[in-house]
Amino acid sequence: MCSQTLARLLTSSDCIVPAPAQFWSLYLREVFDLDPIKTQWLMLEVMIGGVVGMPLAYLLARFVGRQVTIVLFRCLGVWGMWQISQIDPEVDTLRALQFNMTLRLIGMMSVGPLIMSTFTDILPTELRTRYMGIASCLGIIATASTIIGGQLINDHGYGYTFKVTAITCGIDVAIHALLVPFLPRFETRAQAPAR
Repeated sequence: MCSQTLARLLTSSDCIVPAPAQFWSLYLREVFDLDPIKTQWLMLEVMIGGVVGMPLAYLLARFVGRQVTIVLFRCLGVWGMWQISQIDPEVDTLRALQFNMTLRLIGMMSVGPLIMSTFTDILPTELRTRYMGIASCLGIIATASTIIGGQLINDHGYGYTFKVTAITCGIDVAIHALLVPFLPRFETRAQAPAR
């Protein structure tokens, strides 16, 4: 598979997410009746927990390779998202939600640097800027998908929307899993310039 085809697959694999971060504050306020200060404290705790994921992803990638690490971490994120979709505020505690939100964050966000290093390894220097630009533009699609998420929330509620999000993220994991044999396993070492 050529490097440009691989880059296209990596770029397009996670652009549609119906329940992105913009909905968390609304969800916490409407479902768990949290005021804005408590919501932000909870989000801060989740983010601090998520920071732990990046060094763990880097260490695991040194042993099993980048793409396998991306797949494993993203599976963790999908599982966390699915668990969030199952939370019942009448039965489950806020800490259960926080735990699953942290798993989702670790799984989905900790591998960003690994994905970027894969891009730089598979693309020739003259194409990197183009594909990074395309990836940034696809972020607009992800932002526009909040409209879909908002409609799903209005029609079916947060749990359903989180399930749909977990499924779309699962498709992203499947694409990454299919690319495992085609991508470099480890980061290539930069060569020192010849003198």
